[in-house]
Amino acid sequence: MQQPLRVRRSGNLLFAAAVILIFCLARHYRESAQPVSEPAAEADVLTTGPEYGHIVGFGGPVPVKITLDPDSGTIRAVDFPPNAEDADYWKRVLDSGVFRKYLGKTPAEAARLPIDAVTGATFSSRAAQETIRARLEKAAALPRAVPASRFQFNWFDVTALLMLAVNLVFFFFPASGRTRVILLFCNVAVFGVLTHCYLSLSQFNGWLRVTPHWKFSVASLVFLISVLLSIWKGRNFYCGSVCPYGGAQELAARFGKKLGVKTYPATFRGGPYLRRLILGATVLAAICGVAIPIVEPFSAFLPGTAWWIFGMAAGFLLASVFVPRLWCRWFCGCGALLDFFHKTK
Repeated sequence: MQQPLRVRRSGNLLFAAAVILIFCLARHYRESAQPVSEPAAEADVLTTGPEYGHIVGFGGPVPVKITLDPDSGTIRAVDFPPNAEDADYWKRVLDSGVFRKYLGKTPAEAARLPIDAVTGATFSSRAAQETIRARLEKAAALPRAVPASRFQFNWFDVTALLMLAVNLVFFFFPASGRTRVILLFCNVAVFGVLTHCYLSLSQFNGWLRVTPHWKFSVASLVFLISVLLSIWKGRNFYCGSVCPYGGAQELAARFGKKLGVKTYPATFRGGPYLRRLILGATVLAAICGVAIPIVEPFSAFLPGTAWWIFGMAAGFLLASVFVPRLWCRWFCGCGALLDFFHKTK
């Protein structure tokens, strides 16, 4: 019996690969159907074109417009035309002031400035700065710097990797009672508050948009491990405890139970189908190249997130006191995607 189940799970994986292939082919067709031309630039304005398309953030390439002072030749302004980055992430990058360091410097001086990280928006910030550096190196006729590695880790990532290893141990040797509570608290703190390392439909959509220029990250490693464990063991590794928002919901339910709050089972039969509809609509929009709003509570862990996202996240946490993991059971398209790899019906 075990063999047919694994064959079906492998079939799910092949189907997912086929969907990604169709998306890539559709995107390639859309891009090839559009004429590609280098944007016109004034003598004192440096712009970026398709040759910088390999430098990508979460949402894709980050075009840059650099204005030089005609008298001194120094940088007077750094602007960004519209890009495909997530609005909240991109606002965080702009508000950080990380691009002010280029002002008043010549292209040669600015091209040698170090690349700074912006907490919670590292990929977006790094992509923008790498694009600026590449354009300034060309303008100053400097040799290209060594390309940044796809394997970029800092101490936040190391902390997340250690916590991931702990979760793998408890996946094979399940925790219960106080140990389970401590594990959930640590996952919320590390994957949610500290490193902002979580999976979401927005994250998957971003990965699809930057194909084939993926950058290896802790989040992509978590996704890969979750898929492999789902196929191998038939259990959802990520949603079970790693997801910081799922863990927060479970902690809220446990807290309510300790206070004597009566809980109600999630008996709405359409819940799982609703999750799949949300996932299907997102995948279809991605294949067709249509931008649709993806509303999820996960970004509530990020500082500076819109107030209504915080309100939404708090609302589902409160609801979880009465109906455990309500968001996970009825609305999470990300969970539906991960379940896809081990569902057998």
